[in-house]
Amino acid sequence: MGVLWPEEKQLGVEAVVTAEFSGVTKTQKRILKLFMKIFGVAKLSHRKLRERVSSLLNLPIVLLENSRKKMNGRSRDPPLWRIRGESGKGILESIAASEQNFHKVLILMNLAVKNTQSPQ
Repeated sequence: MGVLWPEEKQLGVEAVVTAEFSGVTKTQKRILKLFMKIFGVAKLSHRKLRERVSSLLNLPIVLLENSRKKMNGRSRDPPLWRIRGESGKGILESIAASEQNFHKVLILMNLAVKNTQSPQ
């Protein structure tokens, strides 16, 4: 935590981010976007997806709705990358640590990855 992500570059602090971190920040951005898609909190995600995630993982729908608003807003202080990270952490902490939920999260991830791959 505290390491600059790509959004920080857009806010004018790119001089702080050296070239050695550029690949890392791109990877982090992709991971966050995939996370947002998996849990239905991406900007264009439908409410029905959040309802399904909520039901499947026994999460309060209001948690997902609030996270979606926070993760897709604009912010300089605190920076957007920090808001997305903290919101994502809140979602993960709300999932009960059980083997059953672990398998359900893997299923969600598998579906999200399949939906992001281009048709061949």
